[in-house]
Amino acid sequence: MGIPTDPTDPPYEYGNDCADLIPELWESGKVPKYITAIFTGINLCPDYVGTIADPIPNDIPIILTQTPENPCQWMEGYDSWNIIFDASLLGQNKSGLSLLNFVFGRFAFLGSDADRTLTSWPNECLCIEGKVGEGGSGRIY
Repeated sequence: MGIPTDPTDPPYEYGNDCADLIPELWESGKVPKYITAIFTGINLCPDYVGTIADPIPNDIPIILTQTPENPCQWMEGYDSWNIIFDASLLGQNKSGLSLLNFVFGRFAFLGSDADRTLTSWPNECLCIEGKVGEGGSGRIY
């Protein structure tokens, strides 16, 4: 059921149940404190080439930690990027997974058209929308 979890990667520890518990992903009492996000194939928009100090973290597994304020949300910073997974957004035509460059305050990844059972999404960002990246995909595990 749900997201495959490996007790050795990332460090396995149960977190707090999310009020909007997603049984398709995790059972009650088995919501992980840590999940891993990975992005592949995201391209930097031409307007930002040479202006962003840190490259888009493609093909780099990044461990996200459940936030104490919102047990439906996992976050981590990586260089000048914030990676966020918000499980409460699943099933609302959003994946809940995003990649934000906090220097420019613009997204390079927003997953699209997710239902509550998906853990991998295509990128809905387009360069014409003022985003810093487009293309590719993202997933959690």
